[in-house]
Amino acid sequence: MSVPHTPSAVQLHPNSLYILTSPLMHGAFHWSLVHTDAYGRGTRHHWAPSSTSSRSERYVEQDFRGPSDAGVVIALFRLTSYVPLDLQSLRLLCAAVFPSSFATAEQNRAHGLNCRTWIARLLGRLREAGHLQRTADALGQMETKIHARSATCELEYLNAFMFQRVYHPAVENV
Repeated sequence: MSVPHTPSAVQLHPNSLYILTSPLMHGAFHWSLVHTDAYGRGTRHHWAPSSTSSRSERYVEQDFRGPSDAGVVIALFRLTSYVPLDLQSLRLLCAAVFPSSFATAEQNRAHGLNCRTWIARLLGRLREAGHLQRTADALGQMETKIHARSATCELEYLNAFMFQRVYHPAVENV
């Protein structure tokens, strides 16, 4: 049985910020951030393996043209309270979230460093810098909503996989 094709054409708004979720195991998700500039060009930012052969992790930036650039995408959540920030400033904020890493992913997990906590801390820094117009409580509620909706979308993805249908990632405002 093959993985259902995820279409690469997803319309992303210019000057926007999205949280992208991808399935891991046991109801967990990989969280990453997608930034679009004034022309709609996207970059993906996340806490991820340093390389395919490494057990260490770091902040990673990649071009993002659509879901096919990110493996299986369960959903994209557009942050409606985002005040646009230039890419270079975002890079600096991203790099400062976890300025250092432990030697392995396992050690990072033991110290609370993972993709979701990286996103949560980054969103807090964006809020403090005036680029997210939400309270700290609202950010926590948004995280809960994204996780719950991603779990529902994962079931839809698995259903598509089982019946070999195309899965269309959810694209929603939060």
